[in-house]
Amino acid sequence: MLYLRHRIALYSLVVFAALFCSVDSYAIEEARLLPKGISRFRAVGVTASTVDSKFNSAGRVDIVGGANVSMDVKDIAATLPTKDKAQLLQLVDALNKIKAGSGDSLFNVNTYQDIAVQQNIYGAAYEYGLSDRWNIGVRLRVVQNSVKSSFSAQSTDNIRAIQKSLAQGQQVPNATIHGGLQSVQQKLSAENFTAESIFAAKGYEFPGDSETTDLGYTEVGAKYLLYKDPKWLLSTLWGVRIPTGKDESLTNPLDRGTGGNHWGIGGQLIQNFSVSDYISLAGSVKVDYYLGDAKLRAVPLDENDALPSLLPQDGQVQEVRRKVGTLLQTELAVKTKIPSTHFTVAGAYQYKQKGVDKFEGSGDLYYSGLSRDTNYKAQAMEAQVGFNTIQLYRQGKFRIPLAVEALYNQTFAGMNTPKFSYTRLDLKLYF
Repeated sequence: MLYLRHRIALYSLVVFAALFCSVDSYAIEEARLLPKGISRFRAVGVTASTVDSKFNSAGRVDIVGGANVSMDVKDIAATLPTKDKAQLLQLVDALNKIKAGSGDSLFNVNTYQDIAVQQNIYGAAYEYGLSDRWNIGVRLRVVQNSVKSSFSAQSTDNIRAIQKSLAQGQQVPNATIHGGLQSVQQKLSAENFTAESIFAAKGYEFPGDSETTDLGYTEVGAKYLLYKDPKWLLSTLWGVRIPTGKDESLTNPLDRGTGGNHWGIGGQLIQNFSVSDYISLAGSVKVDYYLGDAKLRAVPLDENDALPSLLPQDGQVQEVRRKVGTLLQTELAVKTKIPSTHFTVAGAYQYKQKGVDKFEGSGDLYYSGLSRDTNYKAQAMEAQVGFNTIQLYRQGKFRIPLAVEALYNQTFAGMNTPKFSYTRLDLKLYF
């Protein structure tokens, strides 16, 4: 049970890092198209709340990072490279044969871990009206990640007590056992022994605080008007995702790059129905299909290998083929124009569901373990307020045709997804 708790703690670190890749900084697209010959430049700023909790695989709210965990000598041995693990377990077995239980009680460690992630995204987009039915556009993003991680450990050893007990019982250990006890005692007295045994001993960087700013993926696409009458507006949007961002780090479990850095194609159906001059109903359905990739990844040996070794001699870093799960996104919204003003308010419900990532490679490693918790579901509510000067510009009362939108988005339920909120500000300039 202690080892299971320890393995869950490590998976908590690695899986959380994987699921919090990047906030979707762009709202569901509106059904309306730009008129022929009109351009629009959009600047977007997104600030997400600090994430320190998540919806787990059962849909319940849980903390991120490992819970406080107590590990015995066999739990620690399970985290070590193959050679060190074998030596430590041999010492434990030898001591148990001399005196029952003496090896199992050799030492124990209590670990404490907390993780918090905060993310900002700065985006830009350009769109152009080719005709009254066709628009084209491109958009990019810059992702700023801030990670705060604390990992501490307190160890207690019974080495001297075991040596004294063996001596009192006239059970003198041989030179190999005596040397093994001294080696363990020296390692336990070294600073950050547990951190080194779990991370550095397997080739990883210690997961500490970090601040990064990198270019994210880029999207290019086209929008087509399917149908339009005085009340209904129906259009479709197609796009391609280009992996211009930063990949996740192989050596740092908390560095997941800029998120979504793989090729993909997406299709979206968008509709708007005008109930009156001031109220409209909007909805959309979007499907993102991602192409496979092949990269070096650390692969578990089995289901108990929570942190696969990066050491060349262990052979767990392999070229792995990945097929990212398909993503479905839907939205229902109500939009209202405030009479006698140029303001609008809107509220929306959003649902997202992503399939499991699949991994393949050569050899008999536990490739399916990489798929753990890569699927997710998320439900969110969004509130938006907007202001535009287009009508004022046409009347000659404002010099620049622009729109400003501010929104607040809160994820309130889900599975394998962070529990967080974000605010976004859009500035749209027309020319």
